[in-house]
Parts: sequence; structure tokens; C-alpha cells
Amino acid sequence: MLARSREKFVQQCNKRRAPQKVTSTRNNESRSGAASTMTQDRKLAVVFVLWTLYMLASSLTAPLMPYLWGALNGTTHGYGIMMSESGALQLVGSLLSGPLIDRFGPKLWLGVSLAALSLSCAVTGLASATWMMYVSRLPAILELGPLSTRALIAERTSDQDRVRMLGYVGACMGAAFAVGPTLGGWLTQRSYRLCAWSAAALAFLGFAAIPLIPPGARTRSQRQVDGASSVLLPDPVTLQVAAEASAATSAVAARAASIEPAGSLVGSRDMREDSEEIMQSQVHDRWTAIRHMWITFCLPGVRSLTMIKVLVGFPLSMMQTTLSLLLQKHYQLAPEANGYVMSWFGILFVLVQSLAVGPISKRLSVQQVMLAFGWGGVLSFAGLALCGFSIWAFVAAMAPLVLCALLLETVTTAQLTKVVPSESQGTVLAIEASMFGACTTVAPSVATWLFEQIGFSSLGVAGSTTYFVMVCLVYLGVLKC
Repeated sequence: MLARSREKFVQQCNKRRAPQKVTSTRNNESRSGAASTMTQDRKLAVVFVLWTLYMLASSLTAPLMPYLWGALNGTTHGYGIMMSESGALQLVGSLLSGPLIDRFGPKLWLGVSLAALSLSCAVTGLASATWMMYVSRLPAILELGPLSTRALIAERTSDQDRVRMLGYVGACMGAAFAVGPTLGGWLTQRSYRLCAWSAAALAFLGFAAIPLIPPGARTRSQRQVDGASSVLLPDPVTLQVAAEASAATSAVAARAASIEPAGSLVGSRDMREDSEEIMQSQVHDRWTAIRHMWITFCLPGVRSLTMIKVLVGFPLSMMQTTLSLLLQKHYQLAPEANGYVMSWFGILFVLVQSLAVGPISKRLSVQQVMLAFGWGGVLSFAGLALCGFSIWAFVAAMAPLVLCALLLETVTTAQLTKVVPSESQGTVLAIEASMFGACTTVAPSVATWLFEQIGFSSLGVAGSTTYFVMVCLVYLGVLKC
């Protein structure tokens, strides 16, 4: 009896202690998760600092460009062509860089982007004619800072933290835009060359600090293995290509085994045929990166999200690429006042990315964000078309537009990185950047043409119409997110 009662007592004690063990285990897991999150944030701090330097150098020259172009006797349409040239070069660079980022890592390409930006700003400071301004845009083919930074964040964050970290990327960009245009306008008021060379120095400083980025979990050898295997995604087209390559390799091996001794004409003919097949396979491998990008683009959800980003980004690109010119031509602002207005947009970037993106993305689904803030973009662009009479009305109307556009951009970017395998995140971000490059290639020429032929209000009408088309396609299910 005593033994049984003792066993019952021990069992009851164990039952009482079990919840405490579970609770303590959960507490330990939560503490370890919080500690890992803090460690991750500290490792990414250097990336955020370099990204801020990149955007600070880029935004420093934003007020400079239209005034320097006017001082060189350039036309308004020529300015749009120059900005379209920059967008076209970035489009080509984005198409070529995706598989290279997956293979060699985004850290290397962030350094290349900073070096190219420094070179571009230095040539701008030396420009004495309009053709030199066109030459200063050539390094834009390597200016892939947004793509490299987003690829770094996507590579080193989990799916749960990715939206938050991408929001920090936008906040750093907004902080740079809050300071850069004001400083750039002040420098432009004093000296055009001083402004351009200051931007070149900031970009070079970021390039020199690239080694401070901590190494990631994936080494270069692992990226090369992943880059070689990432082209073999579980897609019917890729499986067919792999089967054809395997069959060709087996045929070559079987033929090599049956080659006759040296001096035989049949053996030399077979060797010649084998070398031709090897050369054809090498040429075939050159198209592997392009085939990989096409296969990634055809994955479920990627095509629809990419089209959404085009419809969202095109009217925004029209405003971004010609904003400084519009402030100069339409509102007759001086360089310093031009910088103040552009810095106000940078402050809006910081407020939206730090206070609105995280809470809204957690409470709403992707489709709800598309519909709600798509309608917000329709109304914001419509209000912008009515604000040509006053700079203060223009500044007030841009606040809801920035909120809607940044939410749509950030949420779709995060969703794109979730619908593809981890080894293809650089490729899908390159596809996104190439679509943005296509927008910035066409948008400046379209915006300057509309401004010259119709007037300022035409830009708002075009943006409102584009957002309305996007909302209708998402609502009808044509574009699925």
C-alpha cells in the first residue's frame, strides 16, 4: 500500500511539473528567438548604412541635374531622353546581373554599384557640354544598388522578418532623401561641380566600406553550386532540358568508348563529331542564365506580381524621374527651394516605411492591400492633377500618394521573394529591377512629352488611369497576388 501511494504521489508531482517545463521551454525559445533577431539586426546594420550612403549620393545630385542641364543649353525633351538613357542602361544591367548575383553574391554587386555611382557623379562634375551628360549616364548599367541591397536582405532574413527588413530599406532611402536633396540644393546654389564631386566622394566612401559587411551563411562555393543547380527547378521545361542534356552526355560517352585507335579515319571523324557536340553544348550553356530567368518568371505568382509592379511603378517613375524638372519649370523654384520640396518627400518615405508598412502588412492580406491602396492611388493621382496652381497644394497631395505607392511596392517585393526558392531570389529581384528599368526607360520621355504638349495635369490623369486599370485587373482575378 505504501509503495502504491508513493507511486501515485510521484505521478501527481510529475503532472504538476510538466506544464512548468513546457512553459520554461517556451520562454527559452522566445528568448533565443529575440536574441537571434537582435543579432540579425546588428549584422544587417552595415548594409543599411551603405545603402543610406548610396541613396544619399544619388539624391544629392537630384536637384542639380535640371539646372546643370539648363546651364549647358539643353532642352526639356533632351533631358527626358537623358533620363531614359539611364533607365535603359539599368534595364540591361538588371537583366544581366540576376544570375550573377545568385552565383557570386549580392555583397560584391553592392560594391560595384557604389563604384559605378561614384564614377557617374565624377563625370557629371566634369561636364562642360550636353554630350558629356549623356556619357555620365553610361555607368548606370552597373548602378544596381536597390537590387543588390534587397538581395542581401532576402538572403539573410527569414520569411517572417523580410517585410520588416525591406521596410527598413525604404526607411533608409527616405532618410537619405530627407537630407540629400536639401544638401544638394544648397550645394547647387553655390557650385554645380562641388555638388557632383561631393556625391562622388560619398559613393566612394561606401565602396571602401564594403569589406565591413559580415559574411553570409552561404559561401562563394556554395553559391556556385546553388547557381549551377538553381537552373534545374522543378519545372517541366527544365526537366526536359536536363533529360536532353543527360541523353546527349550518355551518347557522347558511348561514342567515345567505341572510338578506334589513332590513325583511323573513322576514329578521327568520330572525335571531330564529339568536339563539335561539345562546342554546341558550350554554346547551349551560355543561354542557361536566360533560360533560368524565363523559368523563374513563369513560376506561379511571379508573372502576375511583376505586372502589378509595372502598373504601380510606371506613373510613379514619371513623377520621380522628372520631379526636379517639374519643380523648376512649372513652379519656378530655385535650386535650394527645389531641394527642400524633395526632402519633404524623403520625410514622407521615412514615416510611411517606419510606421505604416509593418502594421498594415500584418493586418491585411496582399490582395486587400492591392485593392485598398490601389483605390487610394487612383484618388491621389486624380487630386494631384488638380494641384498645378500652388506648390503647397502639390506638397499636400503627394502625402497620400507616397503612402499608397510605397505600400504597394514593398508588399509586392516581399511577396515576390516568397513565391520562389531561396536560390532564385536574386533572379526574381533582377526581374523586378528590370521591369523597373523598363519603366524608367519609357517614363521620362512620356512625362516630358505630356508636360510640354498637354500640361502638368496630364501626369496626374495618366497615373490615375493606370492605377484604375491595375485595381480592376486584381479585382477580376486576371492578376493574382
